Amino acid sequence: MISLLQFSHCTIWRVKSLLITLLCIGLLAQGKPIDSGISMIDASTDSTTVDSTLAKQTDSSGGVDRLLHYDWLTSDGPKIEHPDGRTSFEIVQNGGKKTSDTKASLRAAPLSTLDYQPLMDLYNGTNGPNWTNHTGWGNGTDPCTGNGGQPWFGLTCNNGRVSEVLLTNNNLVGSLPGSLSMLTGLTVLQINQNSQLSGSIPTGLGNLTALIGLELDNNDLTGSIPTDLSTLTNLKALSLQYNRLAGTIPANLSTNLEKLDLQHNQLTGNLPANLIAMTKIQYIILSVNQLTGTIPTDLSPLTSLLNFNLSENQLTGNIPTSLPASLQGYELQSNQLTGSLPTNLPLNIERLNLNDNQLTGSLPVNLNTLTKLTILNLYNNQLTGSLPANLPSNIETLDLNNNQLTGSLPTNLNTLTNLKVLNLNDNQLTGSLPANLPTNIETLNLNDNLLTGNLPTNLNTLTNLKVLNLNDNQLTGSIPANLGALTKLTILNLYNNQLTGSLPANLPSNIETLDLNNNQLTGSLPTNLNTLTNLKVLNLNDNQLTGSIPANLGTLTKLTILNLSTNQLSGCFPSTLTALCGGGRSIGFQNNPDLPGAGDFAAFCSRGFGSAGFVAQASASPTSVCIQSVVSLSANGGSGYSYNWLSPTGTTLSSNSDQSVSATLSTSGVKTFTVVISSGSSCSSTATVNVTVNNLSAIKLSASTACAGSPVTLSATSGLSSYTFTGPSGTLSGAGNTRLVLSLTAGTYSFSVAAVNASGCLATDQLSLVVSELPTATLTSSGTLTCDQRTVTLTASGGDSYTFTRGGVIVGTPGSTNTIDVTTAGTYTVRVANATGCVSTTTTNVVSTIATINVDNPATTFGIKNVAFSQTFSASGGHLPVVSVWPAVVYPTD
Repeated sequence: MISLLQFSHCTIWRVKSLLITLLCIGLLAQGKPIDSGISMIDASTDSTTVDSTLAKQTDSSGGVDRLLHYDWLTSDGPKIEHPDGRTSFEIVQNGGKKTSDTKASLRAAPLSTLDYQPLMDLYNGTNGPNWTNHTGWGNGTDPCTGNGGQPWFGLTCNNGRVSEVLLTNNNLVGSLPGSLSMLTGLTVLQINQNSQLSGSIPTGLGNLTALIGLELDNNDLTGSIPTDLSTLTNLKALSLQYNRLAGTIPANLSTNLEKLDLQHNQLTGNLPANLIAMTKIQYIILSVNQLTGTIPTDLSPLTSLLNFNLSENQLTGNIPTSLPASLQGYELQSNQLTGSLPTNLPLNIERLNLNDNQLTGSLPVNLNTLTKLTILNLYNNQLTGSLPANLPSNIETLDLNNNQLTGSLPTNLNTLTNLKVLNLNDNQLTGSLPANLPTNIETLNLNDNLLTGNLPTNLNTLTNLKVLNLNDNQLTGSIPANLGALTKLTILNLYNNQLTGSLPANLPSNIETLDLNNNQLTGSLPTNLNTLTNLKVLNLNDNQLTGSIPANLGTLTKLTILNLSTNQLSGCFPSTLTALCGGGRSIGFQNNPDLPGAGDFAAFCSRGFGSAGFVAQASASPTSVCIQSVVSLSANGGSGYSYNWLSPTGTTLSSNSDQSVSATLSTSGVKTFTVVISSGSSCSSTATVNVTVNNLSAIKLSASTACAGSPVTLSATSGLSSYTFTGPSGTLSGAGNTRLVLSLTAGTYSFSVAAVNASGCLATDQLSLVVSELPTATLTSSGTLTCDQRTVTLTASGGDSYTFTRGGVIVGTPGSTNTIDVTTAGTYTVRVANATGCVSTTTTNVVSTIATINVDNPATTFGIKNVAFSQTFSASGGHLPVVSVWPAVVYPTD
């Protein structure tokens, strides 16, 4: 099969008579080359079979044999030109013109081949191989027959020419080629909804004089609207909406237009000057641009007009008041228009959107005559007066919010059975809510008025209700308990009223926003809030709610805003609330004095402060001590917590309110200390710690009499261990409970002892030891024992008590008497003790001149008559003793 792209391989012979014969023509008709069955073109008589406008263009590329600008085949040498108004061809060769006088052997291509190249330009310029559907495109076949006998995808042909290009949502990426202007057979050019189709609208489309519909909407086109579109007098639909077109609207578009849709662009300037001349127009949609200027005040000549939408521009002046009877949609919202509402609105009107302007005056009293009106949006104006007693019976959306309307609500709102949206908020309406509201209502916004009275008790019958905003009024009474029946309700705003009572136990199951803040609600939070699984916003702040925070509140993980501040909630933060920490949420519990940290949720999240899961812990160091010891007590927690230590008897705390305290223990036993750790007045945890206090064993340090120069024995109470004695020179060596101190001079000395009992307690005692001087003992005798002086007196001095001994035997009675009479010679010793117990001794000899007989070996103390015995005697004293056997008598001599 030979395609159009193979013409470069054709051989063209130049004939001397300027007859150009094509020996190889690769045009296909339904898959077959064009043959001799196609009639020859007579250069003199058949010129009308060609498009004269296109034929005037010449091949100046210097390329090889090719299709000459969509109409004739030629070689690089001769150039074919078909002047306008001529009945013959002029062949231009080497800069010279000659008129042919014979039939040129040029085979005519089908007329659709005139459209081949611009279509291929479109294909190649918009990433054709990646179109969603490109069947037939790009294979070198005839556009009208090359798809299995049918046109390529998206094309429609008529009389051998492409008449429609329909490439909606086909993933065209790139820009539109200027050669589209060569598709002169087009009636419809619809290349829309291709989000990556960019660039500008090609100029030259004004050449497409047969064009009826030009739809290039929902692309990414930029630049201005070509002015030559004004030449398309047959154009009925111009749809360029949802692009990024700028500049002004061409001044004189076709008066045959039935649809003009340029919305959502960046167009500026005034409305087309001939707008009122478009008497066939049905749709004028120029919304969401930057148009300025005024609107013609009289639109009544546009007798076919159905929808007039100039919303969201910068138009000024008064709104048109003369409207065509055909008008169904009148949409001029979001401009800067002034004036009052028309009083003669067309009876066919279905949509009246004039919101967000500067309109004044009152509402027409005859609104009830507009029986087809379903949407009435007049919000954000400066309208005054009251609501009409009778409203359009078929109204579905009634939005008059943010005006200056006064008076009360109509009592017959329940008759508006089709009403789904009622927005009367931000006015100055007074009175109470009607007892019966429209049963099919879905959105009810009456907030920011001056409404009073109670909420209707039959709100539960509004089963289609999705949004209920009654906030910022002066409503009183309680919230109906049957709100749980509103299963479709997602938004409930009743804040900034004077509502009282408790929260309903059952709330709408699909609620997403529940805002009841700044009322006078009391009672506790419902325990079943966890069933509101779609809840995103919960504002109950600035009420008088009490009780604890439900633990299951933490299961509402869709919450983004939770505000329970400025209430009287108490208790701890449930540990489950950690699920609400972070994630960009706004959580508020502040100004609840009885909550941890008065509602410091940030501290709860960062360090668990005030968590119900907080477990108090207390510790002591050491845990076993002796009486009079000091122990350290500490508790967990940290910043923000308050502490209350309770001490048992026999102990003294350094403080009872610090995290760490010390305790002095003055009695023995097991002492239990208690600490109450609080993070709020009603959130606390208690811990205890025991300390064993052991008794000190009694220890006494004593000493023997301390006299100068004499050793002293220090003694401590026995039964203990690890005795340590300390004196003036340091620790005394030794073992056990005694220590010997040698050779102290007179003076006062300090000694101490320490010992450990079985419990490890250290017992101590101290002794101030006074070392006394020794007394100066003297002993004198009054004389010598003689026969004439049988007694001598011994006199001692130097002390306070005296003990006399002779040969180690006490003589006399020890005591304070310092004299003693003795009758026996010998050495006498006196022990003199002073008041401190220090003792000195001295001796003296008592001499006797009296003879004394002593029985050396007495056999008996009694004699027995007539029994002989032997007895030895010795004599002392005297000078010449004589010893005899009894009964002899021994007489000592002088």
